[in-house]
Amino acid sequence: MRISNLTMARNYQTGLTNAQSKLFKSQMKAMTFERYQSMDENVAVGLRAFTVRRQLMRNETYSENVNEALTFYTSAHDYIDNINKVGQNVYTIFNGADGTKTQDEYNAIKKQIGRYQEELLTNLNAQFSDRYIFGNTNVLTPPFGVRIEYAADGKTETDRFLTYTYKDKDQLYRTVDVKDITEDHPDYDWIMNDPSFIDVGLSFTYDPKEIIPATAYNRSISGLKAIGTGPDNMYDNFTKVLKELERGNPAPGEFHKPDRELLDKLIANYTNAALMLTDIGADMKYLEVTKERLTDERINLFERQKQLEAIDPAEAFMDEKLMEFMYNASLQMGSKILQPGLFSFLR
Repeated sequence: MRISNLTMARNYQTGLTNAQSKLFKSQMKAMTFERYQSMDENVAVGLRAFTVRRQLMRNETYSENVNEALTFYTSAHDYIDNINKVGQNVYTIFNGADGTKTQDEYNAIKKQIGRYQEELLTNLNAQFSDRYIFGNTNVLTPPFGVRIEYAADGKTETDRFLTYTYKDKDQLYRTVDVKDITEDHPDYDWIMNDPSFIDVGLSFTYDPKEIIPATAYNRSISGLKAIGTGPDNMYDNFTKVLKELERGNPAPGEFHKPDRELLDKLIANYTNAALMLTDIGADMKYLEVTKERLTDERINLFERQKQLEAIDPAEAFMDEKLMEFMYNASLQMGSKILQPGLFSFLR
């Protein structure tokens, strides 16, 4: 059976094209160190590789959430530490007002405590990024404010109370006096524990519309836990201290009798803030452990991805040189297989 020149030329062109294609793929592997350039080269490995990529994407999301939460808690820790120090300072100043001060000294003490009261409010309304640190899920308005009561003339201030604005279960914003937030309040549990969940890789699930707490991490921090609730919260106790100082300089030795109870309440206030620092420290420790777990998981996933997708550089360069040799050999065979045309023959 005779094979025509046309058939030989066609087969040669096909072989040359295949050699050129293999050379191009080998060059791409040598440049990118990727074992496969498309899914159809190995579907089974490709499916496993895409699974690993999805796991890496989720891991990155979890890591971002944990890092943000750690930064958030670091800020919260600093502000609560300030609240604790403010409470201690007011206690120390008030405890020293023992009837041995001059009137000018008492006026200076009142101004100092007034500044500490303003500092307390500023710390309670501190912000982190686009949210209030101590407002739970309230992200629209400062969670803490002041309600002032005036005398009949409408100008003379008679009393002031700390207020708290929260988002209830119906997603409506409500403002109440902190002195009224007791266990008898209908929204007490919600106010104190309004959750704000983030996904840190605990199999985030709903049941049926609400997030299952065990599958997420609640990063809400209630400032009420730092200052206390009811009529003996830290801010309102500062107001009581100012009223006591306005009564005038007590007789030496008489100060601690009527005001010992108020001093004990101040101790309880800044102790609450100190206990909250411990709780936040425990939360930060948990997040640090979670961060380490996610880092280890990411390292393992990268190693798995490398095994599935990457090619050894030496292997890639050897393959490239082999394909280049085969391609050059095909080119050299062309002069023997392809017949010269008439004009080439005449020339």
